[in-house]
Amino acid sequence: MRRLRVLARGEQAFFQAKAAGEAGNLSWADVAADTGYADQSHMGRITRRLTGFAPQELTRRIAEEESFWPYRIWM
Repeated sequence: MRRLRVLARGEQAFFQAKAAGEAGNLSWADVAADTGYADQSHMGRITRRLTGFAPQELTRRIAEEESFWPYRIWM
């Protein structure tokens, strides 16, 4: 159950970051606070644990690298 909650919070953060990025006002600190993380670094650690990448790097790779197409479909 704990692992599922971690994944759900991560998914929520990804969706919020995508929406904020599309609106042109992405703030990782705001995403972290709005999705229940203690702070931005906490969100970064969990994101790295789940995906292997920091949030900024993951966002860049999703946008630029073809091998990240499943994230584009998911998001």
